[in-house]
Amino acid sequence: MQTTSATTPDTLAPTAPSNLHAHTVSATSVSLMWSSSTDNVAVSSYDIYQGSERIATVNGTVTSYEVTGLKSSSTYTFSIKAKDSAGNVSVASNVITVTTVESSPPVVEPDAPKAWAENTSYHIGDRVIYKEAIYICRQAHTSIYTWTPSEVLALWLPE
Repeated sequence: MQTTSATTPDTLAPTAPSNLHAHTVSATSVSLMWSSSTDNVAVSSYDIYQGSERIATVNGTVTSYEVTGLKSSSTYTFSIKAKDSAGNVSVASNVITVTTVESSPPVVEPDAPKAWAENTSYHIGDRVIYKEAIYICRQAHTSIYTWTPSEVLALWLPE
């Protein structure tokens, strides 16, 4: 007599991922993190949702994901669902709403001032150091020895 053992199909869905939160938020990305789900066999993957659209799937051992390509100063909602290898899907995690930060214009540092020198051509906005003070050129000119920044304020503005 031969005995066969019947395999019971896995019909139990994993528990919902919990504690979904935004770890970091920038102007164009959000780093999501969550606590893992449990399953009677094993969690095989997590689906990441932006609103109702699935945007990514990660391995069941991973509990973070970086969403990129977002617009600055915009609001998004995210949730996570767990899946097992039998295709059972959990209910959604908590839903979070994230607003990306405003993108700021690049910071332009002024050119480092150069030492003032005679017989040098200066342009409006040029910055120089003379006697340990910084001056900004007010009028384009070629310097001569008597037109020093501290003496000719028509040409130089103290910073």
